[in-house]
Amino acid sequence: MLKPKWRQFGRQSATDPEALTDDDLVRRAQQDSEQFGELYRRYAPEIERFVRSRVSDPYLAEDITSKVFTKALLALPQFTEGSFRAWLYRITRNTIIDEYRRTKPNVPIDDLPLESSIPQPDDIAIANDAADRLRRALEHLKPNQREIVRLRLHGLSVKEIAERLQMSENAVKSAQRRAFIALKSVPGVMP
Repeated sequence: MLKPKWRQFGRQSATDPEALTDDDLVRRAQQDSEQFGELYRRYAPEIERFVRSRVSDPYLAEDITSKVFTKALLALPQFTEGSFRAWLYRITRNTIIDEYRRTKPNVPIDDLPLESSIPQPDDIAIANDAADRLRRALEHLKPNQREIVRLRLHGLSVKEIAERLQMSENAVKSAQRRAFIALKSVPGVMP
């Protein structure tokens, strides 16, 4: 018995889904949605690999893949021409983006902790204003009091100031107290 010519060349019959082109399968699926299963079988593993390469959670990748084919099936009647594979990848990409948008937290920008090592202009202006007021206020103090306040502002303790200025700790505390009282009495300098 002779084999048909197409069998001799390793070709399959036109009714075999493997032998059909994407365009043929799309036309069939547009006529009968049951035929979409062959497109799913042909592309599902490839699409899922693509999704897994972009999504770390394998369960989410399966879910997205399922959504992709659901969207493709629903939109198939509007598909007219071009590469079905490219169209399917476009749906996949958009579905991944939609998933990221859906799951990202929506936090108002005012609630975001914005940390920057670069000082903002208003912070610089406030710091400069405070430094100017402090300089003006220190001018109203006696030299000894001014030095004690400067050393305190540099983080020295009462004991360290006493040692540096060769004073007793009680004398430093007393001079510091008088200096702060004097600073408070300077009009328009201290808030």
